[in-house]
Amino acid sequence: MRIFDFFAGGGCFSTAAAALEGVEVALGVDDWGVALSTFRRNHPGAAARGTTLPATWEALRLPPARAPPDAGSVHAHFSPPCVAFSSSRRGRETEAEVELGVRLLTWSVEFAVRHGLASYSVENVAVDAVKRLFRRLKECHPGGFDYVELKAERLGAACERARLVGGAPDLVARLKALPALEAPQLRTMRQAFEAAGVAVPAEATHVRSGSGRYRPHGGGSAFALRRIATERATTLVASRALVFATADGTTVRQLAPREAAALMGLPATMALPDTVRDATAVLGNGIEAHAARAIVVAAREALAEAGARTDGDDALTAAAREAVDAAVAGAVEAHVAWWRARTRKRRLVVERAEADGVARAKVLRILDELGQA
Repeated sequence: MRIFDFFAGGGCFSTAAAALEGVEVALGVDDWGVALSTFRRNHPGAAARGTTLPATWEALRLPPARAPPDAGSVHAHFSPPCVAFSSSRRGRETEAEVELGVRLLTWSVEFAVRHGLASYSVENVAVDAVKRLFRRLKECHPGGFDYVELKAERLGAACERARLVGGAPDLVARLKALPALEAPQLRTMRQAFEAAGVAVPAEATHVRSGSGRYRPHGGGSAFALRRIATERATTLVASRALVFATADGTTVRQLAPREAAALMGLPATMALPDTVRDATAVLGNGIEAHAARAIVVAAREALAEAGARTDGDDALTAAAREAVDAAVAGAVEAHVAWWRARTRKRRLVVERAEADGVARAKVLRILDELGQA
């Protein structure tokens, strides 16, 4: 099986996939130079394109999907940016960010479906806005698209990472049927660190998010605090590293990128960017390795059952390209209108609550819990 990795970043998906027998990484596309350079280091035999997406098949200069019989089938994976949807940006996203996020997510599905790719996956954060977009896409392509929520920790990850994965229905059906690990089987941070040969600082008993001092009873910023020996880390994000801490939350030091990669299930041999900031961004934007491999295994099984070896149409007609553009434009218009209405409603609720003396942070937290974020 050959992998086409769109929005590839540093190659987290491709690196996890390449650990499986018979998988070849054939293509990576990303317009962030640092990430693409890292992808090249991890997959020197793959074509690497610095093309800004969305783009046409011709502009991407893709390897032929209809390859010789001995080349195997193609699985295309798309990881469009989640900045417009991420909970870390909730309430601070701009309309331009929302428009771009919807455009890239919708294009990913439309590109795969309209080109007739037999196997593809599209991954993003598991929040209401993305679920809404995926529901719309499923209605538009009832036989060509379905989706499921994957929780990486239930697949063997040492960190929490919930993602919506959409794609070909046969692939998604297999992901839905995956057995979830129960509490006694869940992997701990200690197990992940030991497997990767990572030495935990002697005084560190916990890992937490953010920076500064942990305040368990409020009065300022409070951060999720997890025990290394028995628990999983919180979700890694692109903007800041996790922190080794003592039992009361006091900082010991930040996790180094190689330590964060161990929590993501990525091999110690994976190349990372040279700076901590860039490496943190690559990992925080990446997909966890157990989830990535689950997707590829499901794709391979679905293709084998269907008897498919080659797929995709690199000669997409002008009319079909117009259909992609129209579908993307319609999705952007509808979602932005919904986002504007939701933002206005949210603002009114917060203003009225503050007028009644309710703390803004409390109101926002309640709205989030009710799914109104």
